[in-house]
Amino acid sequence: MRVGVIEFRAENDVGFENSGRIVAEWVASEIVRVGRFEVSERLSLESILLEQDLGLTGVISDETAAQVGKIHGVSGIITGSLMKIGSTISVTGRIIAVETGEVLKTSVVRADNLDALPHEIEVLANALSEVSRAEFEIQQDITKRRSSYLAVGGGIAPGFSRPDSDLKDSGIGVAVYASLNTSRFSIWLNGVPLGGMLHLSFGGMYNISPFWGVVAEYGLITDQIIDEVSSFYYLLGIGVQPRHEISGKLMVIGGTTKGQIWVWDESEGVEGFEWVEGAFSLFPPASFGVELTYRLRGNNTVSARYIVASLSDYTLESHADPFGNYYEAGLLSIVWQREFAISF
Repeated sequence: MRVGVIEFRAENDVGFENSGRIVAEWVASEIVRVGRFEVSERLSLESILLEQDLGLTGVISDETAAQVGKIHGVSGIITGSLMKIGSTISVTGRIIAVETGEVLKTSVVRADNLDALPHEIEVLANALSEVSRAEFEIQQDITKRRSSYLAVGGGIAPGFSRPDSDLKDSGIGVAVYASLNTSRFSIWLNGVPLGGMLHLSFGGMYNISPFWGVVAEYGLITDQIIDEVSSFYYLLGIGVQPRHEISGKLMVIGGTTKGQIWVWDESEGVEGFEWVEGAFSLFPPASFGVELTYRLRGNNTVSARYIVASLSDYTLESHADPFGNYYEAGLLSIVWQREFAISF
């Protein structure tokens, strides 16, 4: 169907000049993008209106739409009106059949402020093209996921260590984060270089679909400053992204490859480090991690990560073991990030 888009009628002052003309341009551009209709040049239609004295500045009534369409050789006319009531801007759009003058489709959107108006006009144009708001927002969300960006940031990271059943607060560290994200995969490097707990990890995610993927991470947690213990951990899991603004990772298959603890040899009176074996179990997992991310406006992101790594039961003959036979360390990182769009 070939259509022409006519200037919308502004019923009152909505907050910016030439509002009817600008809204019509937005509607026309979005309808062209959707591709359901073949759109005629709006300005050509406006000139015909003036020549035929059918209305001022392209504003027409439903009764004159058929005549305008026949003059320009289109099958339908898209036009509408907008008004402001309080702080809300209401925009009505409609499609008029040229042959019969019948209104084929009507849709109404409302914006609470001018900043929200362009998005609502896109929703209106899609509704006139038989694309619902839900379908349009899903399409827009998937489009956003296809963008590539680099994220960098920092924050705070409180941590703890737990030898046997005792819980020790290991203080707060400084967290840093960097990641590369594309529509197919993402890789990240994060850690806590300063503070009571030290941490470094490297991981990646492969996207099976725009909504979920598989995740793997390998890292090191150490609280050498206080308890002088280190553990190397690995994690496997899934990442989900129900919306572009919200994503998360759940890594519940994991363990530790090895660890290093401080020991004291009673017979020799010598202090030092000794390597111990790591641990692996499915339930409860020897190591696990969870991450939640929320994207704010302006390419800003806030995320929270919680990682726990455990060492297996161990016995050190002739050694005074300050931790009994079990060790666990956990770290919570709360990070603000800034995203920078990139292209390959």
